[in-house]
Amino acid sequence: MSYFEDKKLINKEFKENEKNNNSIDDSVILYIEEKDSADFKELMKKGYQEMAELNLELSKLGFEKMLNDVNEYETWLCGV
Repeated sequence: MSYFEDKKLINKEFKENEKNNNSIDDSVILYIEEKDSADFKELMKKGYQEMAELNLELSKLGFEKMLNDVNEYETWLCGV
């Protein structure tokens, strides 16, 4: 093989390796983005579940207060 043929072959192999490296880089980036997205979704899900528990507790407090007020009013009405 001549020098020029060797150089062409080397350039061709280099370009193929470069394409493969770019493909691997793209795959790694995509994997990281998907993992970050999944982690974010899981954090959001956990946050909403925690807020649901807090909202339930707060609504119970309000409901208990309302029931106490109703009981107090009924007691007053009945004169007990």
